[in-house]
Amino acid sequence: MCAAFMVSVFLPVALRADPEPPTERASATTPAASAVPASLPQRFHLNPQQEVYLQKVLETWQDRTKETKTFRCDFVRWNYNPAFELPQFKDVPLVVNNGDLKYANPDKGTFRVTRVMNLDTKTGDYKAAKEANNEHWVCDGTSIWQHDHKNKRVIERKIPDELQGEAIRNTPLPFLFGSQAADLKERYFLCIVTPQEYAPKEIWVDAVPRTQTDASNFREAILRLDRNTFRPIALRVYDPGDTYATYEFSNIVINDPFEGLKRLFAPPSVPFGWQKVVEMPSEATARRTGPLGADQQSSER
Repeated sequence: MCAAFMVSVFLPVALRADPEPPTERASATTPAASAVPASLPQRFHLNPQQEVYLQKVLETWQDRTKETKTFRCDFVRWNYNPAFELPQFKDVPLVVNNGDLKYANPDKGTFRVTRVMNLDTKTGDYKAAKEANNEHWVCDGTSIWQHDHKNKRVIERKIPDELQGEAIRNTPLPFLFGSQAADLKERYFLCIVTPQEYAPKEIWVDAVPRTQTDASNFREAILRLDRNTFRPIALRVYDPGDTYATYEFSNIVINDPFEGLKRLFAPPSVPFGWQKVVEMPSEATARRTGPLGADQQSSER
């Protein structure tokens, strides 16, 4: 799914002047010039007005992105499974996570889950997970480091020289890093899906991957942006299967002059009793399915 975070500046007058932009008023009736598969929902078949408005949104988003040097925030993530065996819970989050996310332009980032709460289907309450198998990865620009709690490993995946500066786009939030307008349109089928009641304050961007590489990470993502600042508010990511997750972002800090980059993006330590595993560039290039897959072939040290 995944545009870099936005700095706090206002939209151009041309965007702010239309309280109900054409892309948000009605479904498209005329296909856009670019090829959109007939299998995609009608909302992705944009008419000329919708194409123009989408392009304005993406270009403004891009302008905000290029000013972002560092970004950090907290998040809450709700995990859903509509195919859950108990149908009364199909629209209820089965897991609630808290965590934090940090980014430094152009190619450093961390994603960490700090708390896991599981739904007790007997009581309907959420209880802290007994085992701390919290997700955690760090990208320092040359390697992506991942904690593999199940196998008690810290995995270092070397980034090929030709991909350094680009690998951050294949993170767990693929729709949040690297928001170049042309790149987004090349990688995703896009449309604006802002509900009317949210339109005065927000812009919702719906994305479906064009490539198999991105589709292996997610099948659809809907990002909610603040209409004035273009900061992310929330993100819903539909997995390739039936599950999906909703992220809500808070405590956003952009371009903190006191951000300690070396400390934030330092390689994680290897806990006692764990192994360090190194995956070389040739192996990483062969996979190309994102840094968080658990089935990589690796060499151990």
